Amino acid sequence: MEELIKLIGEMKQADQEWDARENLSEIEGEEVKEGTNFLISVTRELIRNHSEAELADIRGAMGNDRLYDSLVQVSEKTLRHYRAWELVRNLEKDNPEMVEILLQNVMDKYVARLEFDFQETNELYGVEDQDVFYETLRSCDKLVEYYVCRHYSRKEIISDLMEETEVQKETADILAELIEKNYDRLQRNVLIDLLAKKNRKY
Repeated sequence: MEELIKLIGEMKQADQEWDARENLSEIEGEEVKEGTNFLISVTRELIRNHSEAELADIRGAMGNDRLYDSLVQVSEKTLRHYRAWELVRNLEKDNPEMVEILLQNVMDKYVARLEFDFQETNELYGVEDQDVFYETLRSCDKLVEYYVCRHYSRKEIISDLMEETEVQKETADILAELIEKNYDRLQRNVLIDLLAKKNRKY
């Protein structure tokens, strides 16, 4: 934490408008932006681990509550996929044989094609709240779209999914395999979606 506090001090010195900033996006200068990315990464972990004392230290070191609030907001957004995949991590611990069944169904009935009734099967996977289940589905859909649009290799999919969601390698490998098997169809879906969005603008 001492190194981080020191870094924040250096960032404040490098940015003459620091005290007037209201948003991280306003920060200028490559050196300061590099520090900002590291600060977001650390804050993300502190939020995930409920490290309130350390977060208070960051707030104090920043000396700008509006900028700190912006930092927390951005860091929270980076945790979206991690939180959405809590269901999967719970299955890994409590009912691992259901992980592959869930991901196969998500691919077949939500990502590649849409089957509305599937969104109501949350209780099969130990989830009482349908909204929680829906967030998992949406997250999976967004991640698959991201990987397909950027032509990620199987290796990169596994690496990124484990980093974003902290699922086990076996789980990441299952999703990577499903993407491989459905790659052509997924590419077509992405292309059709992009064309549909473009046409809606006219």
